[in-house]
Amino acid sequence: MKLLKMIGFLGFTILLQGCPSSKNAQISNQDSIVTQNSLLWVVSENGLEKPSYVFGTIHLISQKDFEIPDTLNSLINKCDQITFEVNMDEMSDQNNILSVLMKSVMENGTTLKDLLSDEEYKKIEVRFDEIGLPLYMVERIKPMILSVMLSSDLSASSEAMASYEMRIMQMTKKMNKKINGLESLDFQMSMFDSIPYSVQAKMMMSSLDEAAHSDEFDDMVKLYKKQDIDNMSQMVISNDIFKPYEDLLIKNRNTKWIPIMKTQMNEQQTLFAVGAGHLGGEFGLISLLRKEGYNVQPINFMFTKSIDKNGVN
Repeated sequence: MKLLKMIGFLGFTILLQGCPSSKNAQISNQDSIVTQNSLLWVVSENGLEKPSYVFGTIHLISQKDFEIPDTLNSLINKCDQITFEVNMDEMSDQNNILSVLMKSVMENGTTLKDLLSDEEYKKIEVRFDEIGLPLYMVERIKPMILSVMLSSDLSASSEAMASYEMRIMQMTKKMNKKINGLESLDFQMSMFDSIPYSVQAKMMMSSLDEAAHSDEFDDMVKLYKKQDIDNMSQMVISNDIFKPYEDLLIKNRNTKWIPIMKTQMNEQQTLFAVGAGHLGGEFGLISLLRKEGYNVQPINFMFTKSIDKNGVN
């Protein structure tokens, strides 16, 4: 089911919400908040017998722009386990699916009509009709979940889309590697409950309006291909609606992930594949791992595909 597949890709909605103007990244030392442009990092020392790795994903990207670099393919083959934001195997567990469905409905009989103006409701109704899902079937679903669904469909347009998480998971299973997660589906659902329905509705409309009237999805992909994690980490706070929830969606999650990452790295050589928006900035994973005493260094690689006729420099 599309809804269930997309719930695990909350980071995609976050990245889509606003793309600040690009700025030149500065090469840093271990103590600097600003990091080099890189999506792939090696984590070593601090008691680790073997290094582990962190790769920043983009949750959806056009198939024509999608590629698994040889370096990443080698690391997937090398590591003992692959860890995602959420254990991807949970997505196919019937018990988890039932739990997610039960928690996706707004409480107290609230519907979208209670949260939107007549004009906004009509916009959403038309959009869901276009994707073949009558709005009356989902109008009690929490707006943040609907936003993920709409963002996925709007970004896809008529193009075939790919997901780094899904492809890496497929590769991992073929290699008989262990799959792990940093948080549960239940936890991701709980984040929705921390944001008032009225605010969720504003986020949903913002996602719909920006996707319909701008090239932000293409801009986001360009930043990704440039491996500009510093700017990607700023995307949430560049949007006034998301700004009050920066701690909830990024900072707090990153902080909670660090002890889990430490445990997994001590037990097995691990590749962590998480949204690229979680890597940069003061409370990004790169900075937080360095503060824990790890030596965290970029692994240089280049994407071979360009995303437009002018390419990506």
